[in-house]
Amino acid sequence: MKKDTRQDPGSAVSKATPPKVYTAKDLARILQYDATGTIYRMHKNGDLPKPLPLGRSLRWDGNKFDEWVNNGCPQPGKRRKE
Repeated sequence: MKKDTRQDPGSAVSKATPPKVYTAKDLARILQYDATGTIYRMHKNGDLPKPLPLGRSLRWDGNKFDEWVNNGCPQPGKRRKE
Protein backbone atom coordinates (compact mmCIF):
# COMPACT_ATOMS: atom_id res chain seq x y z
CA MET A 1 0.00 0.00 0.00
CA LYS A 2 1.39 3.41 -1.03
CA LYS A 3 1.70 6.20 1.49
CA ASP A 4 -0.27 9.36 0.62
CA THR A 5 2.33 12.13 0.11
CA ARG A 6 -0.06 14.96 -0.73
CA GLN A 7 0.11 18.09 1.39
CA ASP A 8 -2.40 18.07 4.24
CA PRO A 9 -4.60 21.22 3.99
CA GLY A 10 -4.27 21.65 7.75
CA SER A 11 -0.47 21.69 7.67
CA ALA A 12 1.73 24.59 8.76
CA VAL A 13 2.09 25.76 5.17
CA SER A 14 -1.59 26.57 4.86
CA LYS A 15 -1.71 28.08 8.37
CA ALA A 16 1.01 30.68 7.72
CA THR A 17 -0.15 34.18 8.51
CA PRO A 18 0.17 36.68 5.69
CA PRO A 19 2.37 39.72 6.30
CA LYS A 20 0.64 42.82 7.66
CA VAL A 21 0.43 45.43 4.90
CA TYR A 22 -1.19 48.87 5.05
CA THR A 23 -2.77 50.94 2.29
CA ALA A 24 -2.76 54.75 2.16
CA LYS A 25 -6.33 54.62 3.49
CA ASP A 26 -5.13 52.55 6.47
CA LEU A 27 -2.34 55.05 7.17
CA ALA A 28 -4.76 57.97 7.02
CA ARG A 29 -7.02 56.23 9.54
CA ILE A 30 -4.12 55.38 11.87
CA LEU A 31 -2.65 58.89 11.69
CA GLN A 32 -6.13 60.44 11.94
CA TYR A 33 -6.11 62.31 8.63
CA ASP A 34 -9.31 62.92 6.70
CA ALA A 35 -7.95 62.06 3.26
CA THR A 36 -5.36 59.84 1.62
CA GLY A 37 -4.02 62.87 -0.27
CA THR A 38 -2.12 63.84 2.87
CA ILE A 39 -0.51 60.39 2.98
CA TYR A 40 0.61 60.60 -0.66
CA ARG A 41 1.97 64.13 -0.06
CA MET A 42 3.89 62.91 3.00
CA HIS A 43 5.24 60.01 0.93
CA LYS A 44 6.32 62.38 -1.87
CA ASN A 45 8.10 64.61 0.70
CA GLY A 46 9.87 61.62 2.26
CA ASP A 47 8.07 61.99 5.59
CA LEU A 48 6.93 58.34 5.77
CA PRO A 49 8.78 55.03 5.90
CA LYS A 50 9.62 53.65 2.46
CA PRO A 51 6.62 51.87 0.91
CA LEU A 52 6.50 48.55 -0.90
CA PRO A 53 5.60 49.14 -4.55
CA LEU A 54 3.06 46.61 -5.80
CA GLY A 55 2.41 47.31 -9.45
CA ARG A 56 1.04 50.85 -9.55
CA SER A 57 -0.03 50.71 -5.91
CA LEU A 58 1.87 51.57 -2.77
CA ARG A 59 1.65 49.49 0.38
CA TRP A 60 3.51 49.90 3.65
CA ASP A 61 5.00 47.11 5.75
CA GLY A 62 2.70 47.04 8.77
CA ASN A 63 5.40 46.06 11.26
CA LYS A 64 7.81 48.79 10.11
CA PHE A 65 5.03 51.39 10.04
CA ASP A 66 3.83 50.44 13.54
CA GLU A 67 7.42 50.72 14.80
CA TRP A 68 7.71 54.13 13.13
CA VAL A 69 4.52 55.32 14.87
CA ASN A 70 5.69 53.92 18.23
CA ASN A 71 8.94 55.89 17.82
CA GLY A 72 7.00 59.13 17.49
CA CYS A 73 6.80 59.25 13.67
CA PRO A 74 10.35 60.55 13.16
CA GLN A 75 11.10 61.90 9.72
CA PRO A 76 13.69 59.76 7.93
CA GLY A 77 17.14 61.37 8.09
CA LYS A 78 16.16 63.77 10.87
CA ARG A 79 16.95 63.31 14.54
CA ARG A 80 14.25 63.50 17.17
CA LYS A 81 14.59 66.31 19.67
CA GLU A 82 14.86 64.95 23.18
